[in-house]
Amino acid sequence: MSHITENQRMAPVMELARKLDIINNPAPEALFEACSGGFQIWCTLDDHPKGRDGVPMSANAGAFAKPCDLVASVWWGWEDNPNLSPAITHLCLETDAYNLRAVKQRPPRIHNRPEDIAWAKKKIRMLFRQAGVPCPKIKVEKGGAMPDKQPSPGIPIYISNGLIVNLLRTETGLRLAFTFDRPEARGTIILDESGYGLYVLCPDVHPEQPLALLDLFYPSPEGQKIPGGPPLQIDLFSPAQTEDPLGQARCFPDGTRVRFESGVIERKTGKALPDHEFGYPEEERAK
Repeated sequence: MSHITENQRMAPVMELARKLDIINNPAPEALFEACSGGFQIWCTLDDHPKGRDGVPMSANAGAFAKPCDLVASVWWGWEDNPNLSPAITHLCLETDAYNLRAVKQRPPRIHNRPEDIAWAKKKIRMLFRQAGVPCPKIKVEKGGAMPDKQPSPGIPIYISNGLIVNLLRTETGLRLAFTFDRPEARGTIILDESGYGLYVLCPDVHPEQPLALLDLFYPSPEGQKIPGGPPLQIDLFSPAQTEDPLGQARCFPDGTRVRFESGVIERKTGKALPDHEFGYPEEERAK
C-alpha cells in the first residue's frame, strides 16, 4: 500500500462526490463538495440536521446550485505508525453550525453538535455505499484538529516548513486555515469570511466561538475624510460588540501603523501600556 494506491481506493467515492456536487448539481441528493483528501457535506432547506430550522441559507450570488449551508468536513485518516505502510484507516469528521447565531443569540453549541454528527454520518455511509467502497470507521475530530499526514479538506494553497495554509469554501464565503507546527508557534488560526468582515477563530483557545472580528475597509479617494488616508484600514472588533473598534491598522505604502484603544493592551490588570500606537515615525507621534 502507498498514498497513491490508497487514494485510488477512494477514487470511486470522490468521483461520486463530484457528480453529487452542491455547486453545479441542483438535484436534492447533491450535497457534497470534493476537496483535497476528502469532501464537505452541505445541507439544504429540505434536507438538514435537526435544530437547523430557520437557519439562513443562501445560493451565495449564484455560487451554488441551490440554497445551502455547510455542515461537515470529512478527510482521510491515515495510519500513524511510521513502521507500517501508509493506509487510510478511518475518516475524520468535524461539523460546525456557525449560522445558528443568526437565529439564536447564544446557541448552546455550534461545533460537533450531536444532531449534525448523526446527520453527517448517514450521508457519509450513503455516499460510500453508492460508490461501492466499504466505509472506514468514522472518528469525530475535536475543534481545529488536523491530521499530521493529510491536510483538512480544502485546497492547500501554501506549504512550507511548519506551515500549511488551506483554502475552503463556506456558505458565507471563503475560509483560510493556517496550521502551524513550529518551535515558536503551534496550532491553528482560521480566518472565516462573513457579512461583517473576517472572523478570527483559534480552535486551540475556544473550539466554537470566534475571538475577534476584522473589518477591512478600502476607502475611495472621494470618500476619504482625511486627505492622504490609508489605501487599506483594518479595524479590530470584539465579536460581541461591532460598533466601536478596539484598535485599527492603517496600511500605507511606506509601512503599517497600528493603534489600540486605551486599556486594550495591558501588561498587568489596571496598568495599560503608556503608548498604544505602534509603527508611527517619531515626528508623526509628536503631532
